[in-house]
Amino acid sequence: MEERTRRRLGRVAAKDGGGGVRRADALGRWQARRGGAGPFRHGAQVAIARGGSGSEAVSAGSHAGQRVLGAALAAALALGLAGCSAGSAADASASGGEPAASEAPASAEAAALADVEAMDFEYSKRDGDASYDAATATAVDLSAGAVEGSGAAFDVSTGTLAISAAGTYVVTGSLDQGQIVVEADKDADKVQVVLAGASVRNESGPALYVKSADKVFVTLADGTRNVLADGASYELAEGEDEPNGAVFSKDDLTFNGTGSLAVEGSYRHGIVSKDDLVVAGGTYEVTAAEDGLRGRDCVKVADGDITVTAGGDAVKSNNDEDPARGFVTLDGGTLDLTAGDDGVDAYTLFRVTGGTVTVDAADDAFRSEVLGRIAGGTLSVRAGDDAFHTEYELVVDDGQVDVAACYEGYESEKVYVNGGATRIVASDDAVNASTAEDPTAAEGEGAGAPAEGAPAGDAPSGGAGNPGAAPAPAPGSDEASPGDERPSWRDAAPGEDGSSAPPAGAAAEGGTPPVLPEGTEPPAAPQDAPNGASAEGAPSAERPGGAPDGGGGRGGFGPGAAPCPAPARSASSR
Repeated sequence: MEERTRRRLGRVAAKDGGGGVRRADALGRWQARRGGAGPFRHGAQVAIARGGSGSEAVSAGSHAGQRVLGAALAAALALGLAGCSAGSAADASASGGEPAASEAPASAEAAALADVEAMDFEYSKRDGDASYDAATATAVDLSAGAVEGSGAAFDVSTGTLAISAAGTYVVTGSLDQGQIVVEADKDADKVQVVLAGASVRNESGPALYVKSADKVFVTLADGTRNVLADGASYELAEGEDEPNGAVFSKDDLTFNGTGSLAVEGSYRHGIVSKDDLVVAGGTYEVTAAEDGLRGRDCVKVADGDITVTAGGDAVKSNNDEDPARGFVTLDGGTLDLTAGDDGVDAYTLFRVTGGTVTVDAADDAFRSEVLGRIAGGTLSVRAGDDAFHTEYELVVDDGQVDVAACYEGYESEKVYVNGGATRIVASDDAVNASTAEDPTAAEGEGAGAPAEGAPAGDAPSGGAGNPGAAPAPAPGSDEASPGDERPSWRDAAPGEDGSSAPPAGAAAEGGTPPVLPEGTEPPAAPQDAPNGASAEGAPSAERPGGAPDGGGGRGGFGPGAAPCPAPARSASSR
């Protein structure tokens, strides 16, 4: 544990020195959370529902050595309840009914921080439309400094291509020192920049800089390779810290096409949008000193072959002011993410519905300050810290999840596994439900003191290296939310008849025990499992969140509903 603390301290210190964004108080709360007597505190909850075709196989280290648990509900719960400390007590009820107020203090707060129903997961028709008419487009030859058509001008003295109006611009040639700048009508102009064998390098700023436009589409022409690169230092106005990426846009930015693009972000980030960042096609190689793909309002990936090597986060969305923004959704394509910090870091929600995603992250592979959802896709993960970490809720409805190495696998205040196939190898907990950190707390607030009424073990230790804030509210406090205020996106009954019977394949009390992986010994019962639960299968009434086959478990989308529908494509030209 001490080694993990040192690693986290070192990463936070390094990020703070390099313009990082995670605050020291989050570290303090992280330390406080792990100073307690087990993973289930103040309403932390794990619910695992397994249908006939799903499986969960987990492997986790403990003080007693390796434990390998098989695919059924009873075994998975035995691991979840075991916690990170031998003999720790579980404070949350394992009842399949509605949680009491003290068991779900974060629901209302989570709903306020992340408005999932208001989030825009759609892609417009034009996002995926990489077609253009070369005969009517403005043609630009960067090597010759020539422009044929209207809406653009080239300044030979500065090597700057300035685009000032809506339209399509086909760009070829190279600039060893120059820039493409889009400065059009912010409210009306949609601009398509077709890179057709273009290479732009700018040692003192972004290679592509969108200052204003309604929306910009960067299309990679079929069969072409393109390069956009910056230098290690920028010439910025006094007191300014932007632009800060090799590609930097103040407005919505979409990439599509079938060609390839190499982005080299030597200063800080690779591709940055201050609004939406969408990838709908193409092949990308992004290297960045800090973050690879960064969309403040959101990052949406519908298709494409994307490789990111980042010193910070590989994919990031950081809008913490609007509960309908700050999300990352991966809906298709192939992503290979290598990160010096987090693989995917979303403020409100990370969401995976499809595609093939490989993550090798020094910190968390997937992280959100509020919610996380896995509803499809194939995910292969290695993480220095947690594989999947959210503060309030983590929902697994479908998909293939293979975690080859991590400290903890699924971690959140509430973890719901409704389907899919999961394999986790963890040095600590494979599944950990623990009290949420408050991402909005002021830095240093309440440092060194527990919340009123909280167990003494939850207080951060004093002294250097612990700049943390106060832990989450204690159960029974005014900040605890009643259980009936669960947000509608995960509001589903345990069963159509209101029962909490275990799903098919799970052993009921006294029934057939679960089938474990070949060569695996059954796990020992947790020392302090709640309500008399045992490793041989707790009574069905004491299991949290069971769901019948084909039904959306608690944390899902409701009984009988598709867990996470494929992203719709609207008819708009947004």
